Amino acid sequence: MSSNINLAKLNYQRGHYQEACDNSERICSEAEAIGDMQSWLFGVRFLIQASSELGKLEHFKKHFSKLLVYEKETPTSEIYGKVLHNIGLWKMALGENIAAKDYFQKALHECTQAQDLETVSRLLQELAMVTMKDNPIDALKYLDKALLLTQELKLEEIHTSCLVIKSHVFLDEKRADDALDAIWKAYEKAQQNSLHYLIVYILVQMAAVYEAQGKRNEAAIYRSLAMKGMDGGGSTRLRTVKAQLAKENHVSSEADLIIDSTHFKVKTANKGSVDFKNQHILFDLLKLFAQNQGIRFTKSQLIEKVWGYAYDPAVHDNLIYVSIKRLRNLLEPDANTASFVLRDRKGYYLPPNITVRVIAI
Repeated sequence: MSSNINLAKLNYQRGHYQEACDNSERICSEAEAIGDMQSWLFGVRFLIQASSELGKLEHFKKHFSKLLVYEKETPTSEIYGKVLHNIGLWKMALGENIAAKDYFQKALHECTQAQDLETVSRLLQELAMVTMKDNPIDALKYLDKALLLTQELKLEEIHTSCLVIKSHVFLDEKRADDALDAIWKAYEKAQQNSLHYLIVYILVQMAAVYEAQGKRNEAAIYRSLAMKGMDGGGSTRLRTVKAQLAKENHVSSEADLIIDSTHFKVKTANKGSVDFKNQHILFDLLKLFAQNQGIRFTKSQLIEKVWGYAYDPAVHDNLIYVSIKRLRNLLEPDANTASFVLRDRKGYYLPPNITVRVIAI
């Protein structure tokens, strides 16, 4: 029995979900035959997790349905909390989050009373998962409790998963810096503990966070790494994620900056289409940078090339400052974090890593 349990764990952690299902079903059959409820519940838990990855929950419904029988038969048993926990997992896998939350809360009470702290840790994580969309504040409270408990108990896998979920909550709350901090901590933990199946999802989240920060190059790099890590994966969920990543990478492969010289419009990924019809000086300024990527322009050169005047610092320094600020406000998602129009000691410029397409009819 113990060899099958270890094998099921190993298969799941390596992303071999069909093998995990096969071993978990074997555990369920053997445990039921000898009346070992603890092992049976372990087998059912892994069966729910692995079969949901494959999109095959219905194939094992006969095992999951027995949980509802044991729910009625074992209300005073020490395993009752684990029964409720598994029913909650099943409901969550079916997308029934309200029912799942109810079961998780009941299970949390039972497992806390029984001092089953590992299951308590899992329940705090799963309560965060089912509440994060509707109540992110509560989700973060559950996660903070879980992180403290898993750190104390050295439950590295659950701890890492909680960091990943925390990053998702932060990102939904537009707290991209906090999201990035959490996901990098998760990545370090996953590497240290060889949690290979989590690393793919961590890379996906890294890409999402960098995209939210407007760092498209970094986002594309982590999307590509995630897709590479999914090669040969049999998970239905992973295939869906991979298809979405490929679509996002295709979109991001378009130019960062599309300049329509005929209609005086500029399109960026973050700000969409921006009309420059009444901003001809700013449009000419942008075109100068775009047509000379990486070349630094001094204030004197900008005044002469764009405005056509002889440079006078007393008159023109403030004009350049205001114009660059207005241009950044039009193009940048965050004008204080420039990605298009940069400046160093040699002058203003458009960095060479920005892809530009100029449309002229």
